[in-house]
Formats: sequence, C-alpha cells, structure tokens
Amino acid sequence: MHTLALPERHVPAVFSHKFGSLIKSVLGGYDRLRFRGTLRALFSPKWMRGYLGAAKILLKDFARHAQQVSQQIGDHARQDAVDEKRPDRYLRSASFSKEDWIEQTAQHDHIRKGLIAVLGAVEPCLVMTVRPNHQTQRLEPVCEQRKCLHFYHYYEDPVFGRCSPPAPVFGE
Repeated sequence: MHTLALPERHVPAVFSHKFGSLIKSVLGGYDRLRFRGTLRALFSPKWMRGYLGAAKILLKDFARHAQQVSQQIGDHARQDAVDEKRPDRYLRSASFSKEDWIEQTAQHDHIRKGLIAVLGAVEPCLVMTVRPNHQTQRLEPVCEQRKCLHFYHYYEDPVFGRCSPPAPVFGE
C-alpha cells in the first residue's frame, strides 16, 4: 500500500512510519494559547524616567504614584470578582495550591464558562523604585527584587478550557 509523505513538523517520524498508510490528511494547530502582557520597557531606568517625565511625575513623588496605581489595579481585580459574583481570596501561605483550590471551586460551583475566582498572593517580583545615588546626590530609578501583591484571574472557557495565569518569569 502507498505510504504518504507526511510533513515531519506535524507528524513524528515514528508515528508516520507505523501509521502513515492509514492517514488521509494532517491538521496542525496549537493545544494551548498563552496571552501575556508586560510593560517590559518600564523595567529600564532610562524608560522609567521617560514614563515619569511624560506623566509629569517627579522622582520624589514616584512612591505615591506607584501606590495609587497599585491600589487601582487591586480595586479593579476585586471588582471583577464582585461583578461576576465570584470569590476573591487573598492567600496567606505559599504552600496553598492555587490550582487545587480553583479546581475544587469550579467543580463545586459548576463553572463551565467565565470567571472562576480572583486570587491574591504576595510573591517575589522585579520592581522599579527610586533610590538616592550617593555619588551624584540625586534620586534615580533602580530595578530591584521585592515581594509584591499579584492578582490571578482564573477562567473557564467552553472552547479552550481552564485559562489560568502563567507562572511568573523573572530575569527577562
């Protein structure tokens, strides 16, 4: 019987050699999608100065500005949960399994579509802050490691299934 030449990038050779004569066509695609947003440029002192300048924020006022923006993000995350009548939970322990709790919540509440919950957790992160430079006697933006409050939105999609945030990636 005739064996089809199948594109190697879509079908592994071992599978192709064994079952190639039975395959009529090959459909390639993705088994998951990952959407991730970042403001990577803001993790550079040069770009942070540009942002603060454009926003007309003095370096001495950076901490207050950052606190206000952080508060707005937190308020919005919590409001998402309220609007969807879903749980908003702050996690006090790193040993708490977000995925297990989300799975239990989705099953218990019979969530087939939409927001399952919003979880908040304090975790390590890379941040921009303003520090005095003792050599120049001026304030300057610097990047440093800290702990920050992260908000995780977990969704159930009827087509894509469980949509959860990726694990934080540091050093990018």
